[in-house]
Amino acid sequence: MEAVRLNRTGNRQNIDLPETMNFSEDDLCAAKIGEAVIIMPRKSVRAIMRRGLNGFTPDCFADGRGPLVSKHTPEVE
Repeated sequence: MEAVRLNRTGNRQNIDLPETMNFSEDDLCAAKIGEAVIIMPRKSVRAIMRRGLNGFTPDCFADGRGPLVSKHTPEVE
């Protein structure tokens, strides 16, 4: 993970990305998920989503869905 710089201009925020993260095109889209922001080329959105969905195995819900508790974050009391 690399550090980025956030610049504020009025109500807008701009992020300076390191050269290693430059995009080859200008048509991008962004999604905010919690405190994270994901930026991707607009023409790649469907392919990226498809790859993510294809990562589920056919038996991923074999035992039902169970409780909606993340295994990656500690529970808050």
